[in-house]
Amino acid sequence: MRHRSRRLVGLALALWVVVAVGLPTSGAWAHSGLVSVTPADGSTISKAPTSVELVFNEHVNPDYVTVVLTSSGTPVTLGTPVVVGPKVTASVTGATAPGSYRIAYRVVSVDGHPVSGETTFSIAGATTASSQTPASTTSVNPSATTPSATAGQPSTSHDTEANHVPALVALGIFVVGGGLLGWREVRRRQRTH
Repeated sequence: MRHRSRRLVGLALALWVVVAVGLPTSGAWAHSGLVSVTPADGSTISKAPTSVELVFNEHVNPDYVTVVLTSSGTPVTLGTPVVVGPKVTASVTGATAPGSYRIAYRVVSVDGHPVSGETTFSIAGATTASSQTPASTTSVNPSATTPSATAGQPSTSHDTEANHVPALVALGIFVVGGGLLGWREVRRRQRTH
């Protein structure tokens, strides 16, 4: 009985250490993020796009998607965003003219992580949304978590509190469980001596 109890305590402590060390690198701490955007962030395109496309590193919940296109603060009409897995596409139905544009987005991944940010592009020459040529695409570092945009990298913010809740709950369970097992072993030893 004594050896069995020691083995259980040792196993529980070993499991606790493995989980505590492994949690910071587990998926529970990973951020959802934007992988690419079309038109590319910071790009200048010659003709107006007929759509904007955002690709994320996780599937997106179609019930929680917002995409807004503006030029000098004036909204450009977009169609309802279409979600296919991690890709969000919205058609550009409003008129576009040469100038600077901003794509603002807020989505929620299927596992509940909200992601929001913005990208910019410019249109050169006199065009409208009906005369489109393929726009370029920018690949984005999906692990970027800084809210400020750098060249070729959209600004993305994350709800870090929501991302860490499952990991913190699991860590709390293991800390309490390890403490209870240790307390039980101390009480057992006190009774036998």
